[in-house]
Amino acid sequence: MNAENGDIISLLPNRISKNIIDYFERCYSLSSRKVVKSVVLDFNSSYHIFIKRLFPNAQIIADRFHLTSNVKSCNHTS
Repeated sequence: MNAENGDIISLLPNRISKNIIDYFERCYSLSSRKVVKSVVLDFNSSYHIFIKRLFPNAQIIADRFHLTSNVKSCNHTS
């Protein structure tokens, strides 16, 4: 998704790590991926392993929706 205007750039068919890696390495050169400033992730533990390789200069940012959902669910378990 384009962070500036909200346009969807591409929608991948699944969340399999290998397919995500293959897509970005096939469709975008390393020089293009180095320009990426930030990547927003949910709390899927496997994504952070390869995001730094795909986007070496990007800052990883926690997805606000999942962060607040997890905080709310923690408060309800008390």
